[in-house]
Amino acid sequence: MKLPAGEAVHHVMTFDPNDRNFLYIMTSHHMLRVKVAECDQWKSCTDCLGAGDAYCGWCTLENRALPWLSGSLRVGVTGRERPARNDLAEVEL
Repeated sequence: MKLPAGEAVHHVMTFDPNDRNFLYIMTSHHMLRVKVAECDQWKSCTDCLGAGDAYCGWCTLENRALPWLSGSLRVGVTGRERPARNDLAEVEL
């Protein structure tokens, strides 16, 4: 389901307690479960980082955008709020 144009989203939102890759949002008439990150849409490092998506990072090891909320992420990642070193690591989120 998509929200009708112009329908305001309530400021109180919550993550799905069973899967933090989804967020519950509400309007005056609807409640929706939406995916937090749509990283598959970014096909290059430039596009991924240029989007400013706080939930996606570019993995240089896999040469693709990956969500930060996926639990444990193998990284060689470029972008903001990334590990200090750009080498293979396990990051618990």
